[in-house]
Amino acid sequence: MNNISWDDVQGFLLSGFGHLDHSRFLFVHFPPDFDAQAWLETLPITNAVQTINREELTEAINIAFTSEGLTALGYPSSEREKFALEFVAGMGDYERARRLGDSGLSDPQRWEIGKPKTLPIHALLILKASSVPQLDKLTEDYSKGWKLAAPAQDGWTSKDDQREHFGFVDGISQPTIEGSPLPPRGDIVPTGEFILGYKNAYGMFPSTPTLPHNPLHDEVASVARVVTSALPDTGEDSPRMNFGHNGTYLVFRKLAQDVWLFRDFVARNAQGKDDAFAAKLVGRWQSGAPLALYPDTDPRRASNDFGYQQDRDGLKCPIGAHVRRANPRDDLEHNPERSLDSVKRHRILRRGVLYGNRLPEGSDDDSHDPLKERGLLFICLNTNIRRQFEFIQQTWLNSSKFGGLRNDRDPIAGNNLQPGEPQGRYDITIQASPARQRKVELPRFVTMRGGGYFFLPSISAVHFLARLRNSKGS
Repeated sequence: MNNISWDDVQGFLLSGFGHLDHSRFLFVHFPPDFDAQAWLETLPITNAVQTINREELTEAINIAFTSEGLTALGYPSSEREKFALEFVAGMGDYERARRLGDSGLSDPQRWEIGKPKTLPIHALLILKASSVPQLDKLTEDYSKGWKLAAPAQDGWTSKDDQREHFGFVDGISQPTIEGSPLPPRGDIVPTGEFILGYKNAYGMFPSTPTLPHNPLHDEVASVARVVTSALPDTGEDSPRMNFGHNGTYLVFRKLAQDVWLFRDFVARNAQGKDDAFAAKLVGRWQSGAPLALYPDTDPRRASNDFGYQQDRDGLKCPIGAHVRRANPRDDLEHNPERSLDSVKRHRILRRGVLYGNRLPEGSDDDSHDPLKERGLLFICLNTNIRRQFEFIQQTWLNSSKFGGLRNDRDPIAGNNLQPGEPQGRYDITIQASPARQRKVELPRFVTMRGGGYFFLPSISAVHFLARLRNSKGS
């Protein structure tokens, strides 16, 4: 088992604070005359140890930085190449948008958050609380002096109602970090897939940002652990600080869900069996029960203990269903164990929350009213953005050839047809005997509203950044 210093890991990485129902995400820009280091020194970052006894935790603060934000703090620009290329380029980069399917109404030029050539986001301040007044107090206490680079985003969860806006219980298939002090919830995935400085699913240390060692590092006692931490051999004679140790990369995407369009599509194509047809699109019943185990009726109990090897033809759960694409489990190859090992190399930790009010059953279309928009603030954590998050998005969700299909994309989150777009149509195929069903020109139910790639450093690394006051421009 890995010897992880959980008191050096930001709490958001370990748990996401699921017991705190109210969230606020602030997109911070550091003006040139703002003393960002002094501000960082006052920030009481919640560590992972505090999340273990979560009943005692009624609020939490975490922080992540963009590539531009690290530079603004004085991180040497000559060392940025040690970070992942995707992180440095940013989510709004043309190549990244192409890989992610962010086109049409999801094009970066239309974004509310992280739109190219606007005021750059330097940091993402993550606030969590058990009540809105607490959230407001945290915002007031830690929002002085810097600017908002994009509108603040409030989100919510509910322990009593864990459905996302389309009506399905969410968050069931979460992996467990190897070495986690919390009870396991799903399959155990090597630590290095989610936390830098530990071995990943390949049995190797993931690439990590490093810095040349200098006396400044020694001024922060807690950084000593970082300097001596596990570090892949760089072939250099001079010692380097493993800045990335106990950190990870964070993906933030604001995803608007067109609930009325989804319900309308289901009603027009379900032949009176709305719940069953919607379940075919998702791969689970609304309760979270998987079609792979319960193809005919909803037992109204969620389960995560199943595979697709016994349903390779998709007669129970369609091959292109959302949850089957997002986590193919044992069905990537004919050998189930080899498939599971392969899938572990592409897992992500999801920490998303909902935004907007639920659309009541029977309500009219209000999807074009920005005041009534609803959706998911999608957040995930991984140590390799390209191999994990981007791979899932490009190769599994948006691939029209996934699992031997011919012209299908993910029916829920895929980059499907939107009015006025020049792209061709995409379908949803529902395998059945004696004949399959194919629904053509599948509309796009989820639209990207903006986001970014961030680095969530260890608490030691944040302390180091706060001591860069006298070394800007190095």
